[in-house]
Amino acid sequence: MQRLSDALEFEEAAKIRDRLNSIEKAWEAQSAVAPELGDIDVIGLYREGEEASMFLLFIRNDMVIGQKDFFLKKTGGIENEELVASFVEQFYSKEMLLPPRIIIPLKLQLATQQRWLSEKREKPVRLSYAVNGPEEKVLKMADDNALYSFNVHKETKVDETLLKIKELLNLKVVPRRIGAIDVSNISGSEAVGALIVYEDGKFVKDGYRLFKIKTVEGIDDFAMIGEVAGRYLKNVSGDEGRLPQLIIIDGGRGQLESALKAMKPFDLPVEAAAMAKAKYDGREQKLSGVRTEFERVYLPGRRQPVYLGPLEASTHLLQKIRDEVHRFAVSYHKKLRAKRTFESPLEKIQGIAKTRRLALLKHFGSIDAIRKGTVDEIASVKGMNKKIAGVLKRSLS
Repeated sequence: MQRLSDALEFEEAAKIRDRLNSIEKAWEAQSAVAPELGDIDVIGLYREGEEASMFLLFIRNDMVIGQKDFFLKKTGGIENEELVASFVEQFYSKEMLLPPRIIIPLKLQLATQQRWLSEKREKPVRLSYAVNGPEEKVLKMADDNALYSFNVHKETKVDETLLKIKELLNLKVVPRRIGAIDVSNISGSEAVGALIVYEDGKFVKDGYRLFKIKTVEGIDDFAMIGEVAGRYLKNVSGDEGRLPQLIIIDGGRGQLESALKAMKPFDLPVEAAAMAKAKYDGREQKLSGVRTEFERVYLPGRRQPVYLGPLEASTHLLQKIRDEVHRFAVSYHKKLRAKRTFESPLEKIQGIAKTRRLALLKHFGSIDAIRKGTVDEIASVKGMNKKIAGVLKRSLS
């Protein structure tokens, strides 16, 4: 908190302060346990979609002597009732001193588990939802801790990775919103660009954008990247909430320089880096006897690239973002190419509207047959005349 404050990042410092206050309040609350509870375990639950957090309070002689939290992934399709029952079975399968009372977070009848625990303890174990005021109080405490644990796990997991990216790329701020740009073309034809957005641990599809390249002739990936970067920033420059803190360019130093040149006139607080495909260049690292190829990131004003560790979470996140924008750009390019492949050459000829195209194809049977026909034969088709037939013949020759 002090480090952030010294760096004038007061908003981030305030978040740390609020977190400290929450911890202090939770700690104070945990010491205030009703004396009539005796020895009990309390299981709290919080769930969002396919992820859940289970939090246990261990109370002995009316005092909280310990706690334990579990973060559960991929719980989709499992109802809360089954989740709690399964958790009880797995957690208490280990050798431990069982209490006579276990409070669970749902109103369930777990008769089988209760008999099993009683046999294991060799004394009765009661397993049920809170039944009175003091029990409701500690159950709420456990549920609140489960919620807090869930949020800390999600926040820490993302923030630590983003913080590592900030340090690796020497960025001014933690890049909570990341954009990525790539282009796709074959011999300069049907050239397209794409931009995707990643924020809060997921891809933001509403922020995705596609661009048909307008200002670049032939094969010039550098200029295409510049066009996409400039057009995108022009569209979002008036909306600070849509601005990414970092834009990743799929490419090397040349693509990065082109993007920076296009970004400069806007003077926005957006940083850029270019991520090149993995390449072995003598920096050999043996991992399980396998030669490793390193991903490289090029940064503004820096001659040598930053090499990314192949097993780092930060590397995997950057790869994931780079691969997504590449997929998005290529899929759009393929779509346009397919459209052009199935496009009839008759559609590009002035004066040959849909009715005339259908009449010509019905009469001749194919484009090749039309091409081989004489002007008089073409003009004889319903809706045609010699002038249009001449235009058509020249266009198809």
